[in-house]
Amino acid sequence: MPAVFREVHKTLRSRQREFLRMGVVNASQCPRSPVFTLDMASDLFGKLHTLCYCSEYAPTETPPFGQVYALEYGLRVVQARAKRSEGDVFTSPIMLVTSAIQLHVWMAARFYTPQARETHLGLIKIAREVIDSFEDMVTQWYITAGLESLLWVLFIMVSSFRVHEIPQTTKILGLLYQALRTARISSLDDFEAKLKNWPWITNWHPVQIGIIWEMLCARDPDLVPRIARRDFPEAYSDPRTARHRWFVGGFEFFNSF
Repeated sequence: MPAVFREVHKTLRSRQREFLRMGVVNASQCPRSPVFTLDMASDLFGKLHTLCYCSEYAPTETPPFGQVYALEYGLRVVQARAKRSEGDVFTSPIMLVTSAIQLHVWMAARFYTPQARETHLGLIKIAREVIDSFEDMVTQWYITAGLESLLWVLFIMVSSFRVHEIPQTTKILGLLYQALRTARISSLDDFEAKLKNWPWITNWHPVQIGIIWEMLCARDPDLVPRIARRDFPEAYSDPRTARHRWFVGGFEFFNSF
């Protein structure tokens, strides 16, 4: 194994404990119920932090098949249980949290193989149906779990929906604005600092944060506008992240949606 790959493996092993800790912190800020316990949520978020790291830094010889399939299996189990408990006050929040995790899996996997547009739309469809039926979202979420997890979920939804010009994009942007105001966040730096506590992909998140903040500033001139910053990349990809391609069969089941 080349020295650079050995170093990446060593770094990944040393950061596993950190990823697990971050997963627990994220889970503690999310809505939970008997079908989505703290342990379940911590496990999913810990695996997602690892996958996001692997998508940028892991060697091409060892694509993270295990992380992808473990996440997909865990998400399907939680979502199936949530659907069976429909009517519970926690069902909609849990479906949105797990949908946001799945959208991250889709984004991370694109570093290894192109992901179909239909797959992305299938994931968005799940979230869209939940959002359409979720009344008084910000208030209800704030009462049950606080706002940090909602800021993360809504950011992911706006980013994903706007790419396909989904009609609900404007509605979700309004919800994100309401959540930011409730959380008393009025600057890009504060918004970015909150999101950096969650799973992060260097070649995706900074670009999206800048775009969405500009959309929010157009809505409210009281928000502090984005200032040109060198740490906001102008492209979605970086030659350093090039990977050989492999097939993620775990995503096929969404193509029938």
